[in-house]
Amino acid sequence: MSLNDPVTNMKHVMCINPIVVAAAATVDGASVDTKGFRWATFTVQIGVAGGATLTGIAATITSDPVTGGAFATAISGATFTAATLLAGAACLSGRIDCNKLDYSTSRWLRIEVTVAGAAVSVPISAVCVLSDSEDNTKYQTETYEFTV
Repeated sequence: MSLNDPVTNMKHVMCINPIVVAAAATVDGASVDTKGFRWATFTVQIGVAGGATLTGIAATITSDPVTGGAFATAISGATFTAATLLAGAACLSGRIDCNKLDYSTSRWLRIEVTVAGAAVSVPISAVCVLSDSEDNTKYQTETYEFTV
């Protein structure tokens, strides 16, 4: 298999399982170990808001040298937001170049999603796709075929 093979060159990490978040609340995602990968792409899926109008949603990527740490350091330039979402669903996405991280302080990443608005609730979930691995055989996943 080549390094360009997406099956052996990626790892998917579920950061936030689907959850309904109330206004003015922040949800912390699972820790993501970036060791051995060049890119970490975070995607937040936003469902249809209930209640009042959702006035905004923000996702920030924070880092820590160990899993389970404080994750107090925000990665510079790694905040992505959506303005007012009146109806329908949306996705936010942002990518981190892991080669630019200092592993002594930033090996582990975590996404934090904050919902803005009054009397609103919104379903969200988030995933991180790690790609461009150094060892493309380590993260092989099983392949399934679906028949409709």
